[in-house]
Amino acid sequence: MAVLEDPFGCMRQMEAKGPKVWRQDSAVAEVGQWIVVAGGGGLTDLDEGDEERAVEVYNKQTDMWELAQPMPWKFEGSTYATGLFVAASESRLYVIEKKTGWMSQFEPENKKWGSTRQMMPNQSISAWSIATIGKQRLLLVGAEMKVELQKREMKVRFWEVDGDNLQAIDKKSVEMPAEIVNNLFPDFTRMDDARKHACSVKEYGTEIGGYIFDPANMKNGVVMYQLSMKSEEGKMVDRWGGSHVRPLLTIAKWKKYQLGVLR
Repeated sequence: MAVLEDPFGCMRQMEAKGPKVWRQDSAVAEVGQWIVVAGGGGLTDLDEGDEERAVEVYNKQTDMWELAQPMPWKFEGSTYATGLFVAASESRLYVIEKKTGWMSQFEPENKKWGSTRQMMPNQSISAWSIATIGKQRLLLVGAEMKVELQKREMKVRFWEVDGDNLQAIDKKSVEMPAEIVNNLFPDFTRMDDARKHACSVKEYGTEIGGYIFDPANMKNGVVMYQLSMKSEEGKMVDRWGGSHVRPLLTIAKWKKYQLGVLR
């Protein structure tokens, strides 16, 4: 198994033994000294104890795979990576089901799942995503379809979440400016309902900022954001970046920014 640090193969690559349980479309993340493989589908000829919610942990120091506690039952039927978003800190893996908002945390050191809860149930949210923004802090993003003046409009909202108990630090959300949402989803009002429901959001972030894009429409580019360093009400995001840029170039640029190359 080859593990790349970024999706374009520009960073380091690590070779490792393959997991014990065969699966397709599983969620994979590097968490400190561990690599976690969770869920997936297409399992055939299961051995005793194997299931679609199976989780395995690879220890990079010992070069060993170990079975861990399966994913919480709330993820039953939604264990494919295409239906999940994941984020990782140095000690935890966070998983959210992008349609229902069910979220949980996993600690590879003890191989167990922790708090599991549905993040602010809201029928108008069509997709959820998460990113780590600091030590045990998460940024929760929801793409919301609202009907205003008999038209469906897309809104993107942000909440800061405590990584320990998975509760919103402030129930009040921060909303992405409408003009930036329109750049990210330029054809939304002209789409049929099926295509509108396929719209989604995905984010990658750090404690200083990150970027958001619609994985179903990468041609629309990405939106970059900078987090506020001050504790001001309604000021979670300090600055927004532009969209309508080539996604691959923007993501590579952000990787350099994270590494301190770009000033």
